[in-house]
Amino acid sequence: MPLVHACVIFDPSMECTVSSFSGPVDQYRPTLLDIDIVGDNGRCVVQLRGELDLSSADQLREALHRLCCDGHRLVVVDLAALQFLAVVGLAVLVEAHQNLHAAGSRLVLIHPASIILRVLTITGLDAVLAVEDR
Repeated sequence: MPLVHACVIFDPSMECTVSSFSGPVDQYRPTLLDIDIVGDNGRCVVQLRGELDLSSADQLREALHRLCCDGHRLVVVDLAALQFLAVVGLAVLVEAHQNLHAAGSRLVLIHPASIILRVLTITGLDAVLAVEDR
């Protein structure tokens, strides 16, 4: 018997979109994270919008890995529009920090919303990762 999954997405205009899919949940769950990357001269800003969870972690992991391989010296991750940060998202950020550090580069998190900063603080990662604009 197929599973039914409903996804509710809220936008700033306060309208609600509900989508229903029939089939395995993992196959049809939309990614609720948008990633925009802007950069030059070895510095780039990665803007995250939405939710960083199990369904979107690999998307961010691949983007940050590419930036590390491309030789960016400074990778700034803008968290201002990030609404949710799951443990798997924390793991992606720690992994990126370690990879960039090993390559002689730096990862900096900026503009975390209070709920995101709380997650970083509770886990102690605010002392491990560079977090600015608290």
